Amino acid sequence: MTHVSNDSIDLVSGQVVTCWAKPKEIDVQYVAPFSYSLTRILDGTSSIVYEGSDTIFLDANVDLAQATSLIYKVQMRDANQQLMGESATASAVMLSANGTFSEARLSWTEAVPWLVDSTQVFKEVNSHFVRIASVTGMEYVDAEVESDVTYRYYVRTFGHYTLEGIIRPLVNYSAIKTVRIGHEDPTEEFSYTLPNVFTPNGDGFNDVFEPIVTGIDLIVSAKTVVFNRWGNILHDTDDPLIQWDGKSKLTKMDCPPGTYFYICDITYQSQTGEEKLHLQGSITIVR
Repeated sequence: MTHVSNDSIDLVSGQVVTCWAKPKEIDVQYVAPFSYSLTRILDGTSSIVYEGSDTIFLDANVDLAQATSLIYKVQMRDANQQLMGESATASAVMLSANGTFSEARLSWTEAVPWLVDSTQVFKEVNSHFVRIASVTGMEYVDAEVESDVTYRYYVRTFGHYTLEGIIRPLVNYSAIKTVRIGHEDPTEEFSYTLPNVFTPNGDGFNDVFEPIVTGIDLIVSAKTVVFNRWGNILHDTDDPLIQWDGKSKLTKMDCPPGTYFYICDITYQSQTGEEKLHLQGSITIVR
């Protein structure tokens, strides 16, 4: 995979452009012609969205702005439908934007097999998007904002493979995100959401099951239990960041790819006192 990008020609649509490179060498045991199949994992649901000989596909049946997680991988087969290999998984650039009384806070993730070198941040000004920053990290704070005004942002990342012969830089776009700047006195807001997919394959990207959280200092207590379809507990923790690496606490072995289930209870401090948050759902391991 080389691209999992919001369509730069129509950023508002949320359609995703996917690209991958052909292998440099092909073993003589495989019979031409060759074909590819592209799998999309959208918010934990896996489906094949393309089969053919091209190395680029526009996924028009998805809206990146509405997705919680979006991952792709490609497989290659020969004329006899023999599997020749598959790529590592690659996610879209997932941007989140939160506003306080005086600034817009942007953060993004990109779980990809290539190296991400830098990110450009764009902001809508007078109905046109302009670049306002270039950073090497995965977050940016825009203090050039006004109260009671809504702003729109997107980011563009640049990366590369260390292997020779693959196009560089690898340029990928996030969806456009909207944030409104408040007018009240500054108060720390609390939000806590859990992803649907993670990829514990040791590549340093998206290797653990962990929340997307703001206001972590407001958490009073936390309890999370992860179990399989037979009810066997694989992981339990009081750590609000969870940090499950996909291993069973009983066997210390990697859990196989598939869907698992969690129950998460959080107690946090709000402006009116302690409140409780109960989350229950599924998490898919992709290796």
